[in-house]
Amino acid sequence: MTFDFHQYITDFNAACGCDEESMVNRYFTEDLLLEGPDRTLLGRQHWAALLMFAHDGVSERLEVLRVVREGECMMAELEGRLVFSKDRSDHPMGPAKAGQEIVTRFFASYEIRGDRISRLLLAWWPAQAKAIHPAA
Repeated sequence: MTFDFHQYITDFNAACGCDEESMVNRYFTEDLLLEGPDRTLLGRQHWAALLMFAHDGVSERLEVLRVVREGECMMAELEGRLVFSKDRSDHPMGPAKAGQEIVTRFFASYEIRGDRISRLLLAWWPAQAKAIHPAA
């Protein structure tokens, strides 16, 4: 079986706030290595716990902008929309109020083993980043 990235994103979005653990068990190896700008996690159970924490009172939807794949390595540019249904001063993307929407851009690098992700490297723009316009 091969890894279907677009199905993974569909299932990630569907699991948000209700079934992260099953989604993580389906798409990630038990010995997953996740690296990001603010943490390194070893083991898919820690990724599931982080997603459950991040999605507490938050709806997240990822949209695929670009995907590049070479063999078992894949890179993607994703847009994430987070809508907060409660105040979250402790959210990994920064504090937010109920009703607030944050839109951010992610780069993700994936290593695939069989039909699962074994390594995930994440980087993102802070939600507060503003566009820079050249002077006229």
